Amino acid sequence: MTRASLASLTAAVFLALGAGCDPEDGDSSPDSEPPDTSSGCSSCELLDTHSASLQSSLQAESVALVEGSDARLDWGELQTDMLGRVDPQVQEAWLFVFPSLSEEDILQGLAEEALSQSEVSTYMTCTSPKDTCTLSEFVILGHYLVPSSDFLEGTGSWLIALQGTEGQGLHSLAFIRPESDDASAGYSFSDGSAALEAAANFTDAAPLQVAPGVSLELDWSSLTQDPWGREIALSQLDRLALRRFDQTPEDLQERVLELDDLALESWELTPGGSFQASLSDLQGDSEFTGIDAESTWLLGLYCSTCNLPLPHALVVLEAP
Repeated sequence: MTRASLASLTAAVFLALGAGCDPEDGDSSPDSEPPDTSSGCSSCELLDTHSASLQSSLQAESVALVEGSDARLDWGELQTDMLGRVDPQVQEAWLFVFPSLSEEDILQGLAEEALSQSEVSTYMTCTSPKDTCTLSEFVILGHYLVPSSDFLEGTGSWLIALQGTEGQGLHSLAFIRPESDDASAGYSFSDGSAALEAAANFTDAAPLQVAPGVSLELDWSSLTQDPWGREIALSQLDRLALRRFDQTPEDLQERVLELDDLALESWELTPGGSFQASLSDLQGDSEFTGIDAESTWLLGLYCSTCNLPLPHALVVLEAP
């Protein structure tokens, strides 16, 4: 089964512990001396053993709406999204129907980027400048949702996802349940409609020992697992971020969603489809001058087209 983010679901409808250094040139006979990595690698290979594991979870409200009736969904009062971002700009609302998955399974799949395209039976969108949509305004390829015949009990789990403008990902989520008893005529998203939690485990990951200076070459083509222990989709990793902190890795374990705010300095680059990068190409508010031994340095690999801004690899870089 192919794993997919909500964004790719829409398209479907339409290693050893160590420094990770490359061996030096020289005599490869059994009697030759092993390469000296005490000063850290300058051409470094990221391995699964370097990347921290991740635990992430999502919560979302579930509301019963009158089955067979049109219902209004409103997000005009949403001031803070599920990542704590203020004044979220919703570009459009997405509607998904999962005929076989429970709400709990969907939330877990979203939080771990593990949903499959085959698990979605219906996908529709609604774009509105008024921060509101009715069910009958959701459409796909010119076909509109008909509440009287479509929005019925027993059809599956119905998920509404609010998608932000470019680069923002999801702002909020809510499940709407078609029911006949004790049901509402509409739903309004609030700051507490959905919440994301994430924590990293740096204790069981080996820091990558790197050489000082800016001429560091990184290669992550040998990564095989994502932070949740499944096969990693290397081709989706399109952003590299390096951040410097004054907290220890242990202090940052429970604050994965705050890394941008906590960082003293940060830099980024776009690999451009490659699984290698030179840190000399990093761009940030200040010039990158190399890894030091006084700070905590975290390297993250991200997928900008995925549901959530969670790292798909998170590595501590250490200078000897």
